[in-house]
Amino acid sequence: MEYNEFKKCVVESVKKELYGKEKVEIHSVLKNNAKQLDGLTVFREGHSIAPALCLNEYYQEYRQGCPLGNIVREITDFYKYGRDEAEGMDVAFFKEYAKVREHLYFKVVNYEKNVNNLQNLPHVRTMDLAIVFYCKMSHETMGDIMIQIYNSHIKLWNIQLADLYVEAMKNTVKKMPVEIRSMNEIIGEMLLQDAAELERKDIANVRVDDNMYVLTNYLRQYGAACMFYQGVLSKFAMTVGTDFYILPSSVHEVILLPVRKDYTKEKLQEMVRQVNRTQVAEEDVLSDNIYLYSKKMRKILF
Repeated sequence: MEYNEFKKCVVESVKKELYGKEKVEIHSVLKNNAKQLDGLTVFREGHSIAPALCLNEYYQEYRQGCPLGNIVREITDFYKYGRDEAEGMDVAFFKEYAKVREHLYFKVVNYEKNVNNLQNLPHVRTMDLAIVFYCKMSHETMGDIMIQIYNSHIKLWNIQLADLYVEAMKNTVKKMPVEIRSMNEIIGEMLLQDAAELERKDIANVRVDDNMYVLTNYLRQYGAACMFYQGVLSKFAMTVGTDFYILPSSVHEVILLPVRKDYTKEKLQEMVRQVNRTQVAEEDVLSDNIYLYSKKMRKILF
């Protein structure tokens, strides 16, 4: 079944399961790097909140063998039993900046890939990137809920971009503390988790460059923003005692690599481009460029 037919079948099946009493729609959802996805929503009369479920992901499950009936059941179960949780959320607080400010955070995205969307978003351009802002709330049963901050929000709150930046920076640094770990340590953990049949001695032999470090936050979510935390890069430079390259692995982390003669900027940049095209999801790509942190100048050079 092709994707368009799959969408029609899901919508009709969900309508049938819900006895046609509620409005079922598919609308386009714009993700990072201008990637368009299809979100299915069920609007309940008298309610303004309608969580969207990504049909693109369900289609991948279908292509991998998941029966259509199971997918429809999962969707309808969510709207039958989970929607009340969403509709019970107090969203009125979002109109009051005094209540929202402690939930504001920032992340970094690619500027050119998001240039059209950025016209509607408060942002700070830096190098080939843009710092953008979002509100994150934790819900008891639905987990983390993230809301993108638009220009209309700061107009509603009667604040300036500088106010938003200061508040988001404070919250992000405090609530998403930085984590720097060696690449070998991370690979070792992944192998232990995903390949239990491997001998420990074999795992110990799987190593990459000892000088590679991964910079992210403890949640490993939008952790590339950590390179803009005050003092993080300068402290790392003092630890390794030299300049270092910053390789944008994804929006969730960057790789720090102390400068050595056997690494050229051109070689590293080609490596990043190749990884972005083969290993990183389109919406998670941060940049094809690499950056150099100068220990002497205490700044990122681009």
